[in-house]
Amino acid sequence: MDTISQSASSAIPVDLSEKMFAFTASIVFRMSFGQIFQGSDLDNHKFEKLIRATEYFMGGFTTEECIPYVGWIIDRLNGYHAKLEKVFHELDTFFEKAINDHLKPEWKIEVQEDIIDVMLKIKDQIKPGEAQITKDNIKAVLLVSSLIYSCVVLVDDYKSKI
Repeated sequence: MDTISQSASSAIPVDLSEKMFAFTASIVFRMSFGQIFQGSDLDNHKFEKLIRATEYFMGGFTTEECIPYVGWIIDRLNGYHAKLEKVFHELDTFFEKAINDHLKPEWKIEVQEDIIDVMLKIKDQIKPGEAQITKDNIKAVLLVSSLIYSCVVLVDDYKSKI
């Protein structure tokens, strides 16, 4: 709001779609990771790039899917498989760091709990013999919430092309 007020007082045009995008991304980021979007380990551009790469691989088709018996060879030769592994390793590393940060004793809940805090509490309350929540389950929930963020990116892209 401050930047909009300053721009309005100095008669500088403001791109409200960019401001709304950053605002929505901040809400999703805080809800999922319990951190403020700006100044986090993955800044706006790096996180957006990582999510876009994830979308690309999740929404695309591989040669192996089209030609089941020999397609995997083509995917390995053209580097598709290596790129896929790299993107998902980066995403997994980010999610692992977010979960490990929440497990540290010095982690404190600033305003309210986020998704990771809630899932870790549930994990601690599950008794032996019941269905367990693993880090992979938590990462899956984080992936879905990150894809919500990507929907905001897609809508923003669509609006800018109109």
